[in-house]
Amino acid sequence: MIHSRLIQAIALVVMVGALMAAGRLLPGIIKQSDDSSLRYTTVSVDNAPPEVVLGSAIGALRGIFVDVLWIRANIMKEDGLFYEANTLAELITKLQPRFASVWMFHGHNMAYNISVATHTQAERWEWVKKGIDLLRREALVYNPNNVDLYRELSYYFLHKIEGVSDDAHLYYKRMLCDEWHNLLGEPPADYAQRAEWIKKVADAPISLEAAEQKTPGVIELVEKYRVALAPYQEVTRLDFNRDFLNQEFLTSYSFWKTIQTSPYALMLGNDRALRAAAEDPTSNVHRLGSAYVALDTLANDSEYAEEWDTLLAFTRKKVLREEYNMDAQFMFELTRDWGPIDWRHGSAHSFYWSRLGAHLGETRHNNEDLVYKIVNNDRMAAAAMQDLARFGWIIYDPLSGTQFPSRMPDIRWIESIERFFTHLYKKHENVPGWKGDNFKDWYLNFMKSAIRELYRMGEYDYALKIYRRLDDRFGRGGLIPNSEYSIPLDEFVDKQTIGEYEMQPHVATTDVQNALYYAIRRGLGEDRPEVYENAKKFADRVLSFFRTSEYNKFVNKFGEERITGIIADLEHVELAVFGRIMLDTSIDLTERLRLYNVHAPLRIRQALYDVIREPLRAEVESSPFQGRAEFSQMLIEPPGMPEFRLEMQAIRAQQEAERAGRLESDR
Repeated sequence: MIHSRLIQAIALVVMVGALMAAGRLLPGIIKQSDDSSLRYTTVSVDNAPPEVVLGSAIGALRGIFVDVLWIRANIMKEDGLFYEANTLAELITKLQPRFASVWMFHGHNMAYNISVATHTQAERWEWVKKGIDLLRREALVYNPNNVDLYRELSYYFLHKIEGVSDDAHLYYKRMLCDEWHNLLGEPPADYAQRAEWIKKVADAPISLEAAEQKTPGVIELVEKYRVALAPYQEVTRLDFNRDFLNQEFLTSYSFWKTIQTSPYALMLGNDRALRAAAEDPTSNVHRLGSAYVALDTLANDSEYAEEWDTLLAFTRKKVLREEYNMDAQFMFELTRDWGPIDWRHGSAHSFYWSRLGAHLGETRHNNEDLVYKIVNNDRMAAAAMQDLARFGWIIYDPLSGTQFPSRMPDIRWIESIERFFTHLYKKHENVPGWKGDNFKDWYLNFMKSAIRELYRMGEYDYALKIYRRLDDRFGRGGLIPNSEYSIPLDEFVDKQTIGEYEMQPHVATTDVQNALYYAIRRGLGEDRPEVYENAKKFADRVLSFFRTSEYNKFVNKFGEERITGIIADLEHVELAVFGRIMLDTSIDLTERLRLYNVHAPLRIRQALYDVIREPLRAEVESSPFQGRAEFSQMLIEPPGMPEFRLEMQAIRAQQEAERAGRLESDR
């Protein structure tokens, strides 16, 4: 008996000693697991989700079971059984939610394979959205530090939505733009104001109670909103029996705001029509009009101006967090630190997710074997910034009915790319096998292209600034001094382009047309006549080159000059570009009419009036403007048209006579 007691006492002492020793060793073990990335997340105390508990309950058989399902899912995908593979992938994510590869397989299958197997653009978009939501709302919740998942999600936005490989890409761009226009509203044009605009959302309270503490009266405003709009739930799509401060609430507010500010709404008198409908119980839109008037009364109540600001910022932050798994503070930091992000653009989201992956996941991959994942993720961010520089300026009116939002270059991103390259170069400078020079070619190609494009656009001063910077860094001031960037800017542009023009003269036509296109919309349209005039000078230089070049005087065996029909004089090209803009239904009609009526030179307006009048009339008659506005007040006939028509008749008669004379001499 005594012997047994002694053994028990010794065992107890040993157990206590072992527990104490284990306790002392635990911090070191945790640190080692952190340093070696041996866990799924960077936080050791992360609570496992229910799916992880389910998977763990299967025990050792889980791995075998998942392997079998994974093999079957891949076979089904190869056989074109995308829906069946999707079902198996969903089961695998439940059993093994930390298996990043299956999340990527699952998301790609939805966004790429199943989407293109559907029959309508709306169906395609639903599956693309499902693939995106799968990664951002589920996969990243369970794997918040996996760089591969962030890069994959970034790729969906950059390639699937902003790319052109999918036949429905224009529809995707429109839907994404509309979705985020409703969520956040139209961003201010000024960069500093845009940063402050998103900062308001980042600084918003995290609860309704906190919003009330910040701005007393918010809860009262919410209750007034509930009472005013509850009778119209079928048109607002708000469920007042639950938390209604959600995406539908923001969409409802966005609809009211659009009616107040949209050029289409103002020209069509939508505000007046909705008020009239509210007064007319027999109107088909009586209840919509009544809901609009109720919201308008509350939104325009000056007593609640501050309360509205706080409520909208709180709701936007809440929706970003709950519906998109996005951090408003990080959105602000990206805008503040990198560039004027417009969240209605797909590449803005590509940039966000790649940068968030760098922020949260790089410490787990910062070793020689895995560093390529960091580099690939950084390349996604670089590509997204490049896309924003070329197409990041969005012009969008939700009531326009155009095919997709109008996009223009946003040259402010060029400086952002300059800073990002410096960041990447320093970041990868000492990484074995991945020197900063990996990004040098990308940087130089983009900047050379930017110089050419800025020069074409008429932004001469900016082009010269970048050109001198390249000379300081890679030319005469480079590690191995050279004279590549020492020649005058116009000669550099010529050197970059003329050789290409000689081999592919159609490229010159495209360059000239694009330069004038930008100059008309961003120069004349924004009251910057110097940009317009500079672009015309560039266009004239290119056209003069072809008129004087001996190379282009070559006559082929059919007796035709090499460039005849490809290169015209400046007046004809300018007229053609103006005409292209005026008849381009993807550009907002109000913008086109403003360009024509207000900004176009008289000679251009005279030459185009008879050409564009009937097509525009037909467009108006099939638009919301039908019957609501006089066409003669929308497209204003320029002065001197009778005299201009007589002049054109005389010119055509002279041309006909000259052509007849040539035919006679040929005989």
